[in-house]
Amino acid sequence: MSRLLQIELKEFDATALNGTDQNFGSALSNPATKISVFNTSDVDCYVDCDTNVPFRMRIPANGTITFDESTLYYRGGDQEYYLPRNAQLTLTQVTGAGTEGSIIAHLVTRGLS
Repeated sequence: MSRLLQIELKEFDATALNGTDQNFGSALSNPATKISVFNTSDVDCYVDCDTNVPFRMRIPANGTITFDESTLYYRGGDQEYYLPRNAQLTLTQVTGAGTEGSIIAHLVTRGLS
């Protein structure tokens, strides 16, 4: 028996940020129901996604952002997930590469059979 809710971890060294989209870890193995992104670096960054789902966030330096069930507008069908299975998150610099720190994401995903 597998767990219904799983946590996927994504980490990226902020000193490697550049002006092109770079993969932020591997593609999601399941749809994401909760997302927390932490930017421990000294520069802002964009977090985006390769799907047709509108998903672009600017995470300020030393900032955090969380999406969970309290921020969902409609529950039902595909609307209960922020990101679909196999979504690939990407990172892009806003003004330049960081000199220190990381971008870290914890994504709670729902294991589907």
